[in-house]
Amino acid sequence: MSLLDDLEKEAARLKLGTDEAVRHQGEMQRAFHAQLEPGLDRLREFLEKLVANLKLLQPRIAVHYPIPGYGDVTTYIEHNYAFEEVRKPSSRTLKLTFACPIASNECALVAVVGSARVRSLAGTFHRHRIGGMVAPEKNMAGEIVSASFQARGKIESSAIFHADSANAKLRMSFENIDGLGTTLKAIPAEAVDEALFDEIGRYLMGEPNGLFREELPEKYRRQLRQKVQHEQLRRHWETRVTEPLPALPSEHTADDAASSFHALLARVRDGMAAGVIRTREIVGEIIARFRKNHR
Repeated sequence: MSLLDDLEKEAARLKLGTDEAVRHQGEMQRAFHAQLEPGLDRLREFLEKLVANLKLLQPRIAVHYPIPGYGDVTTYIEHNYAFEEVRKPSSRTLKLTFACPIASNECALVAVVGSARVRSLAGTFHRHRIGGMVAPEKNMAGEIVSASFQARGKIESSAIFHADSANAKLRMSFENIDGLGTTLKAIPAEAVDEALFDEIGRYLMGEPNGLFREELPEKYRRQLRQKVQHEQLRRHWETRVTEPLPALPSEHTADDAASSFHALLARVRDGMAAGVIRTREIVGEIIARFRKNHR
């Protein structure tokens, strides 16, 4: 092949890749304008109705945040919500924020001893903007070596929903909703519907939901079922094969021993037919056990 042929082949390959990229970008833009933008409009409408009802009903919704070395920080959602929205030609962001005041009288008063433990818990409290260190004691070097902690203040929570034309997904970010920290999830454009909105609402309000429950493909489910069934069958035959055979009389004949041995072999053959006894080593071990028990 000549140099010119090589160059033309490489140019054709690059053009094919460019055309594929342009096609993919076009699909992402169509999904954004046709599915994600209208979906975010419906999501905002849903959240606005949800917030309006919560402000009217004022339900007492407790949220518990576990902190290592301290225990649960108990808060109650404050029904004072704020919306922020950023619209651009190729992206859209919706943010919902609210606060969860800490119920200090329902939080433990924990005494912490040791400078390292005090620093660790104090750092966790500070990182999440939680107050509550009381009665600190210092050593001669001025280092806090013991203190008591009882959480106070409030925890800020937020839910951010973002979509853009670069990919056909609704990206969600939840901060301090069902635990301290940020939780992320991405939803395909075709799955942005009322059922998803309901799961989001339940998640935000601390109700049972399936927002982060992953659906397994049917093929994988089938494989798992087959694996479980095979494991159950294997345990059944292993138990049967290793069950003690009827004891031979103290004065037994060769025919008695042969009959017992053939009974054992029948079990082994059944197990092999079921696919749960596969190796000569297993059969050899069973035979050795038989010989040991019937000397």
